[in-house]
Amino acid sequence: MGDRTLAATRFRLTWAAVLSLIALRVVIGWHFYKEGVSKLQGAPVSSGALFGTAKGPLASWYRAPVYDPYGQFRLDLKKTEEAWARYRNDLIRRVGSNKKAADRLKKVEAAHRRQLRAFFDEIDPDLEQHLKNVERLLAYQRDLARREVPGLRKQIATIEGEVQKKATPWLAEIDEIWNDFESEMQRVFAEATGHSAPALPRLGRRWYDTETIDRIVPYFDTAIGVMLVLGLGTRLAAWLGALFLATIVASQWPGTPGAVPTYYQTVECLSLVTLATVGAGRFGAVDVLVSHLWRNCCRSKGEEQP
Repeated sequence: MGDRTLAATRFRLTWAAVLSLIALRVVIGWHFYKEGVSKLQGAPVSSGALFGTAKGPLASWYRAPVYDPYGQFRLDLKKTEEAWARYRNDLIRRVGSNKKAADRLKKVEAAHRRQLRAFFDEIDPDLEQHLKNVERLLAYQRDLARREVPGLRKQIATIEGEVQKKATPWLAEIDEIWNDFESEMQRVFAEATGHSAPALPRLGRRWYDTETIDRIVPYFDTAIGVMLVLGLGTRLAAWLGALFLATIVASQWPGTPGAVPTYYQTVECLSLVTLATVGAGRFGAVDVLVSHLWRNCCRSKGEEQP
């Protein structure tokens, strides 16, 4: 059949089959749309949690973009205070001669700095050992010989589990402190200037990491959902949605010990492949109208030109 859709071949679909394809497209599209909107409204998005626990032959590839998985950046008090001071000075420079706003910014930073130090004082007895364990784990992960021996791989996995178990509640609390500080500083800045403040740069960020992915995913889900529900660019939307779900399935390689089951994602991924390959955009979709307008308007005008 080549690139021809099922509708363009000698095969014909019954009305029941056509209605089933339309229903499948709309239901999957609605699922994507609802997921995207809920994330845009504040529902948690954490590709880091999924990629950080990746299993199977692609695990190292998935874990590479995970942002600060063990806290070696966020659990550095000195670098954190330096980053906050730079942010405070940047906002003070932007408010100019508004001394009242500058003083409020300083007070906000001082209050959150006290909270930050109290947090580090609380975890101090365990922090040094944790950072040593992180260094040991990273060294083991870079050691190709250790990764190739099953027994040593198991040892690395055990150490990683212990490190993540220790770091997870700390990182959740430190992220909350960072977010509160940023939010309060931006509120003071907005009240003083009437403009939005720049974001607070995070320590150890890269241009492509799970923090970036988490910002893109809500818009991606929403866009794919709208396209599928309307049947606009159906084939493209279906392939992109299928590829997205395939990456989730591959991160938890089926059959790998400890992998999280991805049955639902697999079923939805294969359903999207079906929509793309049978040309589902030809049935009850905006694509039909676009195709009609192209054939009867744009193409005919082009053919009239000498």
